[in-house]
Amino acid sequence: MNLPKNFRFSQSNLQDYNNCPKRFKLRHLQKVSWPAQETQYDKDFEIRQQLGTRFHLLIQRHISGLPKEEILENIDSPLLLNWWQNFSNFFESKFESGITFPEYALVGQIDNSPTIAKFDLVHLEDNKITIYDWKTSKKTPRRITVEEKIQTRLYLYLLSKYGHVLTNNNSIAPESISMVYWYAETPEEISFTYNEELQRSDEIYLTDLIQSIKQTPQENFLETIDKRLCAYCAYRSYCEKSNQTGNREEFEENFELDPEDFTFDIELDDLDEVFYG
Repeated sequence: MNLPKNFRFSQSNLQDYNNCPKRFKLRHLQKVSWPAQETQYDKDFEIRQQLGTRFHLLIQRHISGLPKEEILENIDSPLLLNWWQNFSNFFESKFESGITFPEYALVGQIDNSPTIAKFDLVHLEDNKITIYDWKTSKKTPRRITVEEKIQTRLYLYLLSKYGHVLTNNNSIAPESISMVYWYAETPEEISFTYNEELQRSDEIYLTDLIQSIKQTPQENFLETIDKRLCAYCAYRSYCEKSNQTGNREEFEENFELDPEDFTFDIELDDLDEVFYG
């Protein structure tokens, strides 16, 4: 199968493929519009997603030096204020020392294919490098669920292989890398440390996954066998599914997937800076 010109693999499109190959084809290969009927669930979801985007921007501005007083002046939502207060209390002056790279995009190669990771924050301190990812889901998933996410495996792997651009081209030992998911609403964190064994395992897993996509004819990108996911998919009408959606609470309870991962995709043209390893 020929991928579209300038196609880049990301945690979003790889997760889509894992969830439903047909969704991957419709969304990332054929670039079709979202045909599902707009419901109150969709509207509520969009509002919360917009608040999540604003929350990421507030943290970026804070780490870049904007005074907290000015940040508070731009918060007009009780939910957003709660997330911000939780962040301030949880991290306090955590990022005042060391070196920080907020909203940092890194591109590397897996199976000779461009693959991108967009980090919410990378923090370097005391020969340690930590990826932070801010989540705005209503509940914190189980650790095993997060550990098996494409995002966890891809982000740690790409940083271990191509993160030398952050350290003046000094190599990075996998054991010096960790990743922290922080959940703004709970607030709680789930953290992972890396090592060479995990790096080798992730390289095999991600290479096999990307090879599977590249070697599969488009007509063989079939609908998921887990039909429960269809209730939350914007492309469900292409599969002759009802336009009635499930609700956000059911989505997070049943699948422990982050709704941001399920709907949001990274487009390279939208990034301010991209660093190629």
